[in-house]
Amino acid sequence: MVRAERHGEAAAWRVIDAAVESAAALLGERLVAAYAIGSLAHGGFAPDVSDVDVAFLVDRWDEDTAATCADLAERARSRADLPLADRLSLFCCDWAQFEAPPPSARFPAIDRLDLMSTGVILHGSDEPRSKAIRPTRAAILKETAEFAGSKLTRDDTVQLLHDPARLIASGRRTLTKTVLNPVRFLYTAATGVLGSNEAAVTWYAGLDGPHAGLAREALRWRTVEVHDLRAASALLSGHLLPLYREFVDVYRHVLPEPEAIGRALRSREITD
Repeated sequence: MVRAERHGEAAAWRVIDAAVESAAALLGERLVAAYAIGSLAHGGFAPDVSDVDVAFLVDRWDEDTAATCADLAERARSRADLPLADRLSLFCCDWAQFEAPPPSARFPAIDRLDLMSTGVILHGSDEPRSKAIRPTRAAILKETAEFAGSKLTRDDTVQLLHDPARLIASGRRTLTKTVLNPVRFLYTAATGVLGSNEAAVTWYAGLDGPHAGLAREALRWRTVEVHDLRAASALLSGHLLPLYREFVDVYRHVLPEPEAIGRALRSREITD
């Protein structure tokens, strides 16, 4: 795949380039390949809210490699000369364990699918990608449910869902992720693939999803400020919790503690 820079992406690519340069220096020949993934690769990057995702594939995985990758991420995120450096999200494992990375290798199934589908090769050989085993749909749904479940069992997350004013005040990055994540998760459950925010919202709206109005507004908020706070708060009040309940209903069979999560999404008795 060919690297393409779209409007507003230059700062993010500088972060990626710096991370790849550091990885090549620290890992040497052990760095088999480096990829840009996420919205920089599949489109829809929004400078104000998007993560900057990079993936490193090494010749073998061990504890020393895990420590090196963690150090790489920390160094890159602390670069004061690179705007968006704090947004870096680094994934790393080896091709031999790509189907099921060990716990010390941070590389969820949905991000591995993203690399397989749209990853942009930036360093090394892309040949192993054609031979790697794609994550199964069951693995993607299970890991997505575990990720969402870990968020929805936290009081701070649930408090934001119940308090539109606080959610808006938390900033557009948190606001848009909070609204769009369940839409993307529903898209993945229906299609078995990772979709961009745009693809997920288009799909949901095309089904006349009951909360499509909120999804479309959240997509717009990724690139523009929330100017009408009263209207945004009303939209969130009417649709955010029901959207999450829709997500819970679809993922109930794989969601950890679905009943507890369901109660948290219904109850307003959340302790500050």
